[in-house]
Amino acid sequence: MKRNVWIAIVVSLVVGLVTTGSVSRLFAQEVTILGEIVDWNCYKKDAKNKGAAHRACALNCAKAGAPLGIVDEKTGEVYKLAGEAWTANKNEKLIPFVAERVTVKGKVEEKGGEKILTILSVEKAK
Repeated sequence: MKRNVWIAIVVSLVVGLVTTGSVSRLFAQEVTILGEIVDWNCYKKDAKNKGAAHRACALNCAKAGAPLGIVDEKTGEVYKLAGEAWTANKNEKLIPFVAERVTVKGKVEEKGGEKILTILSVEKAK
């Protein structure tokens, strides 16, 4: 009887972890990406929406709390930026880096066909 209870508990925990995505976060790959921070929505509409020409728009969107991304300058892949410490208060800590060349360290996971980068650190590229 006790064995069946333990089996039920373990199965419930595993199912809970799998359905909430906690397992994928646990095994997310840590990466370092060199690239530009962009306004996610504008960039997804048109990949030309980056750089100095798009800086004012990207800043306005970021200050309004729109999601941000980073475009990897080696591969051209775009990662949606996440991490409550960085995206809280309408991207407050990321504002100085918008439309800038940066190095972001974080953990990558794929969710709904999008690459999500949970930020561990950000600094302007050297």
